[in-house]
Amino acid sequence: MKTILTSTTLRTTYEFESAHALPRLADGHKCKRVHGHNFKLTVAVSGQVDPESGMLLDYADLDAVVEQHVIGELDHRLLNEVPGLENPTSENIAEWIWTKIVKQFLAFPRLYPQFNRVKTLIVGVSESARYESTFTMDINYYLELEAETLVQGA
Repeated sequence: MKTILTSTTLRTTYEFESAHALPRLADGHKCKRVHGHNFKLTVAVSGQVDPESGMLLDYADLDAVVEQHVIGELDHRLLNEVPGLENPTSENIAEWIWTKIVKQFLAFPRLYPQFNRVKTLIVGVSESARYESTFTMDINYYLELEAETLVQGA
């Protein structure tokens, strides 16, 4: 009998309002000045559904992590003042958020046991209706990179 590998993706959206300046742009570029956005954040997780619960991940768990550890840190802030976002391009913001979410879920495996079913996390950050930056990485690949970093640092 042939095994069929399937994947389900859950996607949810959030909003936050923040200001930023892009310090590495050329002098005179309008985005080098402080300006604000009503950011739209899309978070998607992909993996295999648990046959017992019928779920990949509880939306409430995802909401708790994103609202506390992402929105709580970015909403109504000057992003340049957030550690790790000194150059807060939408690309850098998406990667920063991705890392925050993964680290939070991995830090508390007993609190979030369903997260072990998630294989890929996708984070999209939109500054406007026209522009979005998306960051994605396989969770296992991230764990391998982290393990290599620990070995090299030892």
